[in-house]
Amino acid sequence: MRLGLLAILMGILPLLTGRFPTPQQQRETMMILLWLVPILFAVEMSAAAIWYGHKYEKRWEKGKRIHRSLEECHDELAINLDRLLTEGGEGSFMVVSVGKPYVQFGADKYDTRVRFEAVSNAYLPSEMRLTKEKVSELAIIGFDVSNPESNFFREVDVSNKSTIRVIAKTARDILIDVYGCDLKARPRIELVLGKREK
Repeated sequence: MRLGLLAILMGILPLLTGRFPTPQQQRETMMILLWLVPILFAVEMSAAAIWYGHKYEKRWEKGKRIHRSLEECHDELAINLDRLLTEGGEGSFMVVSVGKPYVQFGADKYDTRVRFEAVSNAYLPSEMRLTKEKVSELAIIGFDVSNPESNFFREVDVSNKSTIRVIAKTARDILIDVYGCDLKARPRIELVLGKREK
């Protein structure tokens, strides 16, 4: 868009100044424009990448930081997970994060199964990416790790409410044992209950 405005401006400028370029000058101007196109495009793409990177950095700051440490938070995780499964409407989800690493759950009050996801290397910075051994640990406990371009996931039966505490403890253990999060860190919980019936 900016390139189009630049071309229009260069076309209007002779009309405003009364000085019209010669054919040679027109060719030179066109060469300059063609030379500028990839440079301006690269600058715009770099600026967009920085902006989206900044937005990604802020993504998990939307959640509420809880008072308990990661080591002691499984009760609070279970309480929020229970709310997701008893109060959640369409599109409900819950995210538990410690900086970049996160796990998330998708379900509503009508579901007997919850989708349990763990962030994959596709969404982690290079210095935090999981080794093959760590990915294998997720596979061992039932996560589908076959698609590296999406989050790892598993479907968990929650028809028995006692399962909720087990899932909460598993989520905590994954953040500690697989992603190496600090035991003393205070995780964030983002609980979105989605559309509710009127």
